[in-house]
Amino acid sequence: MNNLEFVKDTLSKQNPSYLELCTDFLIIYSRFEYALKECGFLQSRNRVMASLENYALSISEIFKPEPESQLEKAVNFIIESPPKIQIMDRNKLIWQDHLIEGNLVLILAEYLRRIRNNLLHGGKYYGGIDSESRNWNLIINSILIIEYWIDLNDTVKNKFREF
Repeated sequence: MNNLEFVKDTLSKQNPSYLELCTDFLIIYSRFEYALKECGFLQSRNRVMASLENYALSISEIFKPEPESQLEKAVNFIIESPPKIQIMDRNKLIWQDHLIEGNLVLILAEYLRRIRNNLLHGGKYYGGIDSESRNWNLIINSILIIEYWIDLNDTVKNKFREF
């Protein structure tokens, strides 16, 4: 068994849905970044990288989750249980709270990026992967927010869906 198959097999035995959830998150996040770059939401003009912050600022006036909606619950979960950062402490990797304050959409943009980074850089395989775990809820709620954000800008939505 190769390394990829080993990880997929192990995850599938623990929670087959987690593998699909992670795949869904990476697909939507990467496609969202593609659409943002194509629409000019960039960090700089030299090295092309999507700017979630610029996009978040552009939607900040219209991002209004309905009270008691699934979107509001997703936002609240991420704000109340934000993704942590991994640091070195006494030669040991640990997870540390790193809260930020300010504009709600800017906070969400940073937390969405952090969730992506933690997943992509290996941090979401620990701390539970069952459907009630904090990791699961961070990822699933991020997907809900990104889905909503895509629909707030028709140009971004069209680029997202363009193949």
